[in-house]
Amino acid sequence: MTQTEALENLKQLDLKSTSQEIVRELFHVIGNVPAVETILDINNIIIRTRIGRGYYTQRDLTCAPISKCSYLQRATLPHETAFYGCISDSNKQLEYGRIIGLYECSKLARSETECIGRQYVTASQWKILQPLKCISFINDKTFPRTNDLSKQIRFIIEAYKKANLTTVQKELGNFLTTEFCKQVRPNHNHEYLITATIIHDMLYANEYNYDAVLYPSVPVEGRFGINIVIKPNIVKNKLSLYRVINQSYFKSEIESLLRIDGGYDNKGHLLSAEKQDADEKICKKLGIRSLKDLPIIQ
Repeated sequence: MTQTEALENLKQLDLKSTSQEIVRELFHVIGNVPAVETILDINNIIIRTRIGRGYYTQRDLTCAPISKCSYLQRATLPHETAFYGCISDSNKQLEYGRIIGLYECSKLARSETECIGRQYVTASQWKILQPLKCISFINDKTFPRTNDLSKQIRFIIEAYKKANLTTVQKELGNFLTTEFCKQVRPNHNHEYLITATIIHDMLYANEYNYDAVLYPSVPVEGRFGINIVIKPNIVKNKLSLYRVINQSYFKSEIESLLRIDGGYDNKGHLLSAEKQDADEKICKKLGIRSLKDLPIIQ
């Protein structure tokens, strides 16, 4: 089988019935995967989001227990856990990170404009204690707009453009971009098989063994930052939780707002209980009489 034939077979796979082994065999024939190696230094902050509130400790906010990871996700195989987060290099890093995390985690935020509701959301900020060795699956086709991309993404794209890639590698890079950016319907997690398999191998195969993988945030189209998935042992050794933020997300059809309700340090001590916006201000923006008009979404 030629590289071109293997790539075409990869594109045509029925992901509902195929296996990780078949995906790996095709990648083996195709050869080197077009990706950019980069280092995340200690100046970056990683933001991880969880729906709900009452979470204050590193144990509450780190990787999900394996017992809750029985299905495929975009970056993890069944019965495998990892630390999903996001990064942004803007001066508005926290604000942008909160937006990315919300849209990655909240079905309400991603829902159609006719939906209404309110939802509690916890954002945790993590310091990088030691540089992270990362591999990135972003190229010059990932995001059609370039004027408002984050600095990390622009750097990765420029490095990708300078790489001496074969025609097959370029086609593979474009295909992987499509896989990472595709919207997956509920109960169709088998559609994640290709991305989850390749990320697993980049993190755990001896020839790669990266600390983390960077990949595009689908809902916000690269405007605010980038997603990151990190191995659990790396989280324990190279990251440290230092701040937790309670938030409320309100949505009334086309209008929505994400409010900070209070902040805590990594010991669960209250830093601030002052709400970012008063209830009356939010009601006025959303065009409703009372926040009670919005049902609580778990």
